[in-house]
Amino acid sequence: MPKQSNIFDEELQEQLTFLGFLTAEQRRCVPDWMVVAPPKTGTSWVYANLRQHPEAFAVDLKELKYFSNRFELEDLCNYLAHFRSGVGKTKGEASPSYSLLPCRTIRLIRALVPDLKLIYLMREPISRAWSHARHNFREQEATFKGYSGSLDTVSDEQWIECVTDDWNRLSGDYLGQLQRWLSVFPREQVYLGFFEEIVHSPRRLLREMLEFLEIDPAFADSADVILERVNIGVPKDLPPRVHQHLAAIHVERTRELAEYLHDEHGMTVPLEWADTLSPAIPWVSAGEERPVVVSWQADDEALAKLLTRDDLLERDFLGFHILRRGTGFVAYPMSLGNVNPECYGPQWWTEQLAAGNCLVAANPYDLKSLIVRKCLARDAAGSEVARLRHLEQQLVQVEDRQTGLQSSVCEVTEQLRNIERNQTASNDRSASLGQSHTEIADRVNSLRGAQSQLIANLQSTRREQQQLAEGLQALEQGHRELVEYCQSLRGSHDELVQSREDLLRSRDDLIQSRDEVVRTLDETLRSRDELSRKLQQSNGRLREAEVELFDLRGRVVALENSLVFRTLRRIDSWLLSLRVTRRQPPVDDRLRGSVDVPTGDNNGKTCMQTPVAEKSAF
Repeated sequence: MPKQSNIFDEELQEQLTFLGFLTAEQRRCVPDWMVVAPPKTGTSWVYANLRQHPEAFAVDLKELKYFSNRFELEDLCNYLAHFRSGVGKTKGEASPSYSLLPCRTIRLIRALVPDLKLIYLMREPISRAWSHARHNFREQEATFKGYSGSLDTVSDEQWIECVTDDWNRLSGDYLGQLQRWLSVFPREQVYLGFFEEIVHSPRRLLREMLEFLEIDPAFADSADVILERVNIGVPKDLPPRVHQHLAAIHVERTRELAEYLHDEHGMTVPLEWADTLSPAIPWVSAGEERPVVVSWQADDEALAKLLTRDDLLERDFLGFHILRRGTGFVAYPMSLGNVNPECYGPQWWTEQLAAGNCLVAANPYDLKSLIVRKCLARDAAGSEVARLRHLEQQLVQVEDRQTGLQSSVCEVTEQLRNIERNQTASNDRSASLGQSHTEIADRVNSLRGAQSQLIANLQSTRREQQQLAEGLQALEQGHRELVEYCQSLRGSHDELVQSREDLLRSRDDLIQSRDEVVRTLDETLRSRDELSRKLQQSNGRLREAEVELFDLRGRVVALENSLVFRTLRRIDSWLLSLRVTRRQPPVDDRLRGSVDVPTGDNNGKTCMQTPVAEKSAF
């Protein structure tokens, strides 16, 4: 118990140190919401649509990652400054790494913003893990850091190493993440949704989130909503062997999650999760061993250590080398080679900064933000619309060059005419000016050569102009075809959405029919139990009646025996008396068979003899 108390005392001390004394203005800058869903679950789509909402404010950089491990290096006021422009709106940020935050940091967030609203999305675990692995390859993160091969050269073993890495695996542990966050924040402050709803019904999902954030939900029906997916990874089919390893890792944990969502929150996972919830896939190779089932238990210390893998210094971050210089950090393009900052003075770095060859920031996170913005600005120039504008600019420049060349040809022609006139005028002095005439002729020839070169350049420029015009027409035609194809895809998408809604309604009807059948079966079982109970009672009564009947029969038999015996005695007495009255036995016989019975009179007379009945033969 004292150890637990010490832990709470340390957390309280850390919270007090972290919060400090915030002014009222700084308090107004705290975020109102956070997207804490793990990577590749639709966080970019959610963030992009919230940025479009007029009542919401999202910082320019999607992943601030302040609470991942920046709060130990950067002052809280610098973090709150990101939200200063959003005061008066519902403001927030999205950092997928927050899904891995330990409970200690989550309690720190709750202490800063008690009423903070959280958005948490889940995606079918195997699809999420595979998308995360392809993202790691594209960004050269995790196990692909420093990998220089192409996508097709990645072996199954390398993919398996990536998907079993703790960063990828624990990012898909929705159950552990929800238990940590909901142990600190109440359920009513957490919105739970599924990535699959972005594909099937994005407007409905967005409307629910807007209602949760208490901002205008009608925006979900506007034309400003982004319906297509955002930040799509590199295309690559999931190899069967990698799929088997992912299934062996995630199937049991996903079943636990499905039971938890159903029992604790009344939620049902989407139909797309059926394959993951089914039994594990058999191995292709009979002799191949199953991967070791890893433990999903991760304490605060392990999670904090995992979050530190977001390296502060990187040799190749989006083509830039990040290194420490003095009390700050500097990044320069890898194209400059390896640069030792100690070999150059402040003046050299100032010149490089002014020339745009390097970036400087107080911490590596802000430096990475600058690099990302620079890369986004550079990549934006490579988009289709930018290429069209660039071609138009090139076309204008070619036309300007053509106009300039035509002006130069006119000037050269005019010069030639002047030279010819001067040559005609100088014919009279040709004898005395022979050397000058030769120089003038050479100059004329050189000017004529320049004229021919200019004319050739003009023709080449015209051909380039024609090619650019043809390329522009081809791009416009491709753009129109792309627009038509997108429209057809939207039509197909609407049909698929309608089909899915029909299937959902059919599923609800089937569920309702199943519930009715279950209720009927329950009633039938209750009736059967009642009949069984009554039958048992009837059997008991029947047995009691049989016992009584058997007893009654004994009594009847006894009664019958007694009655027959008495009847026979009476008949015997009656027969004896009848025999006595009809015949008189001899005297001796009467004497032998009689007994003197006193009459009891007072005169003492002789008593009359009464015959003794013989013993009945019965």
